Amino acid sequence: NLTVREAVQGMVEGYAEVLGEDGTLSIRTLRIVEHYLDRALEILDVLRELEHSPTLGRTVKVHRDLIDEGGGEITPEFGCSLLLASLTDSGEGPGAPMLDHLLSSLPDDAARTRVRDKLAGLRKQCLEAEPRGRLHRLAMNLRLRDPEDGDEQQQNASRVAFWADGQDVHAAAITSTVTVTERAMGARLPLVDSAVERLIDPPEAQLPNLAATLSRMLVHADIRSVLSRSDSLVVEVDRGLSRVPWEMLPSSESAYEYQPLGVARPVARQLRTTYSPRLQDPEARQQPRVLVIGDPGDPHAGHDLPDARDEAVEVYEMAKASGLEAVLLVGAPEDGTGAGPLPGVAPAAYFDVVQHLLAGEFDVVHYCGHADFDPAAPGRAGWVFKGGLLTARELEGMERPPTLVVANACLTGQLWKGEGTASGSPLAGQGERRRAPAGTRPHGEVGILPTLADEFFKRGVRDYIGTAWGIPSAPAREFARTLYTCLLDGKVLGEAVRQARQSLFQARSQLGESASTWAAYQHYGDPTRRLEWVRAPVSGNGRATKKSG
Repeated sequence: NLTVREAVQGMVEGYAEVLGEDGTLSIRTLRIVEHYLDRALEILDVLRELEHSPTLGRTVKVHRDLIDEGGGEITPEFGCSLLLASLTDSGEGPGAPMLDHLLSSLPDDAARTRVRDKLAGLRKQCLEAEPRGRLHRLAMNLRLRDPEDGDEQQQNASRVAFWADGQDVHAAAITSTVTVTERAMGARLPLVDSAVERLIDPPEAQLPNLAATLSRMLVHADIRSVLSRSDSLVVEVDRGLSRVPWEMLPSSESAYEYQPLGVARPVARQLRTTYSPRLQDPEARQQPRVLVIGDPGDPHAGHDLPDARDEAVEVYEMAKASGLEAVLLVGAPEDGTGAGPLPGVAPAAYFDVVQHLLAGEFDVVHYCGHADFDPAAPGRAGWVFKGGLLTARELEGMERPPTLVVANACLTGQLWKGEGTASGSPLAGQGERRRAPAGTRPHGEVGILPTLADEFFKRGVRDYIGTAWGIPSAPAREFARTLYTCLLDGKVLGEAVRQARQSLFQARSQLGESASTWAAYQHYGDPTRRLEWVRAPVSGNGRATKKSG
């Protein structure tokens, strides 16, 4: 979670401190190995500054240049920087006409002059270096970054970890500047479980006090300052504490205004698991593909959800308008004909969806409809189709998992409670099969047994967005609209989810009994990840234009 500068400076200062404590110790050579050329050059710059630091109390001599042992990598972004550096370096030599030609494409003389002067200044700063070193110096001055890198200080998420040991709750935290080692809240788990029960879709008026109470029961005072930061936050939890509505905790101790964590900053969850995540494919697809599945339940069984059709169509149209390849599947196939409810749109047939997913054809999967589970067989939790219940088990052997799954149905973001819970207190109604009231997307218990979120991660999905309780269709559609608007605009996942939650939080006075819908949405994964969308050109009126071909 440290920047390159913080990491290198801290490491060297640590060595210097230890050597200063024991005069019998000495270190002749410290070799640092870095895979990426631009980061290696950045490390070298920091070391050169430390070479002259009076605070170390030790003599540091830095090798003047990198030693290339082979096996390193140049990122595409730094490759572009090296090309710019090469052009800059040739500005007064044989390559000058090419630079002049490129500068001529700038819109006016003033711009051309400013750029030429800037490049000349950079060239002058680096003249003393030998040719290879000069090119590196110029490239670092002209350094382009992957959008996911951005400002390292801002892009690196803070992390807090919570886990239960008997009745005690333990926690630790790390930010870009601070590490909080393990802290314990003794015998708190029964109280935490009781507070969590009250925070499942709570009345709006009770939410601030309940959330503040849970925070005082659960979060050690030394950890609270980490929650009050503004950067992205990853909450790592074991299965017992995954049922805690972390997004509802207050982001500050202000008694005047309740600003929940999930609205104040990007928040994502990660589960402490015993398995390793599947390795990702090394190359991104040239053109990201989106699969949108809407209302696939059997209308004769009362599983249809017409509002989900509208959401599916809207998400599909947003993807298409941004130049993405998208496939829309809506409604259950009609008996006999196999047709769907919307003219010209293929139905969301159970077999076809499983076939699409197993083939690894899509990078993003959006599902809106019913979800269901059987407490007697918790592994059978999934999405309701006319042809069956699609669980993660049906996806065993996926050729290539999607990067992102958005499941706008209630059970799919949660873990529910079964026998032998951490607190030992079973939930009421545990043995019965639950369905949501009409007009909402169904609703279930929360707890420690794996759900689709965890099962999808086992199969290689990187980010999963779901809901923790029954949600009305109107706010579900608003969440989806805001989420994809932000994602298609290039925002990182955590910020897109935060803004989508915020849109519902700000509208809570209009949602009546569903005012807490914003808190039902949970993101498992990395809040700093940015999807590699391919955008269509935008016309002068601000609307995306359709790509030819």
